[in-house]
Amino acid sequence: MTGRTPPTVGAVLRREKVELRGQVTPGRAERHCEVCGRTLTRDVTPAKAARGEGRFCSVTCSGIARRADDSPAALLGRLQLRSGRTPGGCLEWTGPRKPDGYGVLGKINNRTYSVHRLGYTLLVGPIPPGKCVLHHCDNPPCWEPEHLFTGTKRLNNLDRDSKRRNFRVLADDEVRAVRARLTGRYGNQTALAAEYGVALQTINAIARNRSWRGLK
Repeated sequence: MTGRTPPTVGAVLRREKVELRGQVTPGRAERHCEVCGRTLTRDVTPAKAARGEGRFCSVTCSGIARRADDSPAALLGRLQLRSGRTPGGCLEWTGPRKPDGYGVLGKINNRTYSVHRLGYTLLVGPIPPGKCVLHHCDNPPCWEPEHLFTGTKRLNNLDRDSKRRNFRVLADDEVRAVRARLTGRYGNQTALAAEYGVALQTINAIARNRSWRGLK
């Protein structure tokens, strides 16, 4: 990817000057749920107010507000909460994924987002019409802007085929070894995929028991 260096998540949040948590006045001041309007009677300590607590009457109302907030700052905050750095420098989504390994964020205002496309849009800019977002790192759940670039559908297919030309089927003993080495830590599956020369989706399928189910 050429051009200017994409801003970090923190820089975007500071630029937007949007607080992810609402302003809550500590103490006994009369407050109302920001969703349903119900009067809130419990005191809010300064520490809880600083964390944004005391805005809603229930977990249900809190969830409704969270799912309805699709501002850039809120979306970036949600991506950050469920992501981690891998040894290879990927910013890897640890939340729900499609069978092919790509991250999914949703539903927000009844819309589901592809994590890598959302990350590119928020940190780099709009995706040109008809273009795909590709990975330099070949790691589907990654949304690190330095690892993403846009291209046509044809380029996307060529890129996929070239990176997976030498991928192979694991032997039974290798599958058992992969199972034994799965830790659930950030980057673990990516490292195993690189070591065994298979797609990340293959390791992910083993981890989720979607492949080789009958192998003991």
